[in-house]
Amino acid sequence: MTRALLALTFALAACGTPAADLPDAASDAGFADAGFAEDAGVTQPDAGMEPACSVGAQTLSVSVGAVRTATLTGVGFTEATIVSAPSGWQVSVSGQHLSIEAPYVAGPADAPLVVSARCGAVEARAELTLEATPLRFTQLPGWDPGRTGPLGREYFSMWLDPSDADRLWVYGGFHYVPRQFTTGHDSWSLDLRTNAWTQRSDGPLLGLPGAGLATLPDGRAYRYGGMSFNAQAGSASTPFVLHEIRTGTVGLSFTEVQPGGASRTGDYQASFFHHPRTNQIYSVCGMNTDVGAHCNVSAFDPEAGTWSRVVVDGPAPRGRNGQFWVYDPASDRLIIFSGEGYPGTNDCSNCLDDTWALELSSTPPRWVELMNTAPPVGRRNGAYVLDPVQRRFFVWGGTPNGRTSAPGLWALDLRPGSEAWHEVPTVGGAPVRTSGAAVFDANRRRILFAFGNNPTPLTDLWALDLSGQ
Repeated sequence: MTRALLALTFALAACGTPAADLPDAASDAGFADAGFAEDAGVTQPDAGMEPACSVGAQTLSVSVGAVRTATLTGVGFTEATIVSAPSGWQVSVSGQHLSIEAPYVAGPADAPLVVSARCGAVEARAELTLEATPLRFTQLPGWDPGRTGPLGREYFSMWLDPSDADRLWVYGGFHYVPRQFTTGHDSWSLDLRTNAWTQRSDGPLLGLPGAGLATLPDGRAYRYGGMSFNAQAGSASTPFVLHEIRTGTVGLSFTEVQPGGASRTGDYQASFFHHPRTNQIYSVCGMNTDVGAHCNVSAFDPEAGTWSRVVVDGPAPRGRNGQFWVYDPASDRLIIFSGEGYPGTNDCSNCLDDTWALELSSTPPRWVELMNTAPPVGRRNGAYVLDPVQRRFFVWGGTPNGRTSAPGLWALDLRPGSEAWHEVPTVGGAPVRTSGAAVFDANRRRILFAFGNNPTPLTDLWALDLSGQ
């Protein structure tokens, strides 16, 4: 483990143990985690002498907002305690496990972490220098738009293939060629091992921009809703459109689904996701030409082929579209932030800055407004994604006014009772944007951000590295 990830040694010498029984000098007498640096500061006892209890440590670097747990080991180890911790850092010890959470402020801590270890009646202390490092953006290799990779776009679908976690799919949306708001039906796949794009067969003409996409563990995906838009005539509609999508070597296979059940209309920019506990696919909030903006809840059963309205408890959020959202399976909640509230205007003069949770573990499901302490500025149409490892909801870009993109990367802590927004320090220079999209690449512990505009089209792909956490 390099210093950029976590460089730390916490070695305990044995108490009351003959020198012949001590670990070999080359063995790990500290954290069991592979890759920790050996501690050159621990003094080995003279042969035949009963050693004193001693502790040695080096600098500890953790990415901002990260939580790391390490295991303390050592011959003769009995207990360890935290004597003092720097401000902003959350540190605890339980048995042999040391948990360290970095703040969202990059740079060295204002004081060392002082840890006390005991070997029987003997105590030893170590001062650990803590440092929080920013998250890093890296641009992936570029391409010739429309020839060796996709054209620039907005309101498109981008997802990782559930059957092949190393394959990224991009489908449809609005193109900027020959003019903005040209509906596209092209599909592309990216091999994340080689960063090579392949154009696939086109999808159906009813694959509309602004549709929601939900993936299932068996490899299927469902794409719902969107807007039929004629830029020249200035007309728009939101027909009910639902496709089952399967992936293959040739490309994407679309099958239109006409579910039975409740009467229905399509939705533009709905929060659309698979719920693993019930195997339902939920559609939440959005806008349509029948009722306008709303935060109604509907569910599609992919096995029974039925669509139904879901009764929900609690006062619902104001209707909206362009919201940021994630489903957090650990707490069984849909979390939504901001979007364009109604009544409003196309320049988002009424962008909301609220945060809500739809608690799906309740019967019936229940809306709860989460406390908003210094939330990001209200906006619509940005990139959003779940970090399932650190349980964070990332928000990047989007527009608060229809003309500019909101700067900065933000993260919402999703641990129940600890929900709070944080601005995240980053390096790497990725241009902020509106109408981009994001996915979590689990195999490489990173987030991929792509496409959108600011204000001209952006045809690029950026990775935000989370592997140092």
